[in-house]
Amino acid sequence: MSKYLWLINVYTSLLFFLPSVLAFPQTDPNRLDSANTLNKAMKQQKDPRLDNKIPWGIQNRELVSRISAEKFHFHINEPILIYYEVKNVSQEIQLFWHSGFWANHHIVVTNSKGGLIRLTAKGKTRFNAFSPRGSRRKNVPFQIEAGQIDSAWTPYDITQFYIMDSPGAYFIQYVYENYHGGWEGKLKSNILKVLIEE
Repeated sequence: MSKYLWLINVYTSLLFFLPSVLAFPQTDPNRLDSANTLNKAMKQQKDPRLDNKIPWGIQNRELVSRISAEKFHFHINEPILIYYEVKNVSQEIQLFWHSGFWANHHIVVTNSKGGLIRLTAKGKTRFNAFSPRGSRRKNVPFQIEAGQIDSAWTPYDITQFYIMDSPGAYFIQYVYENYHGGWEGKLKSNILKVLIEE
């Protein structure tokens, strides 16, 4: 008799819990496919600063620098984000200054004939802030370990500083110059070519 009671209890429990199990939200296969696609795209997305195909600039003693972009073809009025990094190629720690960028950096943009591209109003303000020997409101020493890369720089949209509203090839270079102790001198990045199309 106890055996039948046990079976009755099991049957009653199933009747009680089965509706709630069936009503439990199921995974939408469409949402799952979208999530998988997004995850795959994120994994395939490459940080342009890690692209070893982009050459470094000319080495100046212990340091080299380079700039890169997420792509090399753009349309007129499309933002052109430029990434910047500095590498210590020596066996010793090098002291590099983070001074809000513009105090010890300037950006050079030329056309295919080597002519300088005109600055925007914002670009003129930033360009005038360049003062490699001048006083600083912000001057943070940054130690770059031997063999390491300093990539703690804000990517800049170069079209905010230069008038690049005509189709054609443009050549971009970053120049660091500083004389406040630590690593002193001038460091030029590679020259990055971008094409602007209509």
